[in-house]
Amino acid sequence: MNIARIDLNLLVYLDMLLRERNVTRAANQLGITQPAMSNGLRRLRDLFEDPLLVRTSEGMIPTERAQKLQPQIRNILANVEKTVQTTTEFNAEDSERVFRIMASDYAESTIIQPLLEKLSEIAPKIRLDIMTPSDVSYQDVEQVLLISSSTALMIFHNPSTK
Repeated sequence: MNIARIDLNLLVYLDMLLRERNVTRAANQLGITQPAMSNGLRRLRDLFEDPLLVRTSEGMIPTERAQKLQPQIRNILANVEKTVQTTTEFNAEDSERVFRIMASDYAESTIIQPLLEKLSEIAPKIRLDIMTPSDVSYQDVEQVLLISSSTALMIFHNPSTK
């Protein structure tokens, strides 16, 4: 069997058919027409050389082959979803990221110090790279952001301008 010829949408169809055990409901769940789902089921039957779902007086019942395929199909679809997911959930407790922060001396003493104390409790593996404006130029910060996946936070406060 040539995997390049397999329409991966058919696996989504099969998963939903096995969950719903009803062509119309499965089609509705996926937002497709009942004839499209019926056509998908026909193609699945050809692909697997098995009826997959058999109509009975109690509704559609999965064949033994379909029952064996179900956990594999769910695993494949979960892996595909995980692979194409564009965002990952941030978990502060386990994160080992380094955050670069540029802050004035005043901001460092009033904002950063309390932040460090809180971070040590809730995100012990996170590190902060703190710079003062005199450490680097804005062009240096821009260059770092362009060549890496860094995020910069700049905190400036002039207490005399209230």
